[in-house]
Amino acid sequence: MLMRRVDMRVRRGRSAAIVILALCVIAVRLVHPPASRGGDPHGHILRALAAEVPRSLPRSALIVRRLDKPPFWDSCDGRKGTFGWDPESILVTVRLADQPPDDGVVIERTLEDAGWSRVAQVSATPPHTRWTTRLQTGQTAQLDVTGGKPNSTFDYVFSVQPPGPVVRGC
Repeated sequence: MLMRRVDMRVRRGRSAAIVILALCVIAVRLVHPPASRGGDPHGHILRALAAEVPRSLPRSALIVRRLDKPPFWDSCDGRKGTFGWDPESILVTVRLADQPPDDGVVIERTLEDAGWSRVAQVSATPPHTRWTTRLQTGQTAQLDVTGGKPNSTFDYVFSVQPPGPVVRGC
């Protein structure tokens, strides 16, 4: 008889724990909607983008900093209808070691040899150019290069938009 009461209490406790856990999962899903299909679940796109980095830098480039950012499910302050994927990106800051007389020409030749196509001269001061190429995965990648004299430091921002909805309405 005593064993049955203990058994019933254990079953009730387990049932209550399961119900509480289920309610917690539901609450989390309501507060943070699940990410849509898309993104880069196995990192294939980011790896393809990363493969472009060494080909795209001049031989004399010394890497000062590198930051790889996978796609991020985001929104405009959580507002409904604005959820989507931020682009995945790789930021590389380099310093050209041999200080060529015209850094821009060296960078331009290196990028053209690596298969990048110049899209725009975004600004002249500071120098900022935009390039595109097709990745092995089929996506179009973008590259923004900024910087230059006096210390021959340049920022290369490689980016690609993963499949799926894009953050919008901000």
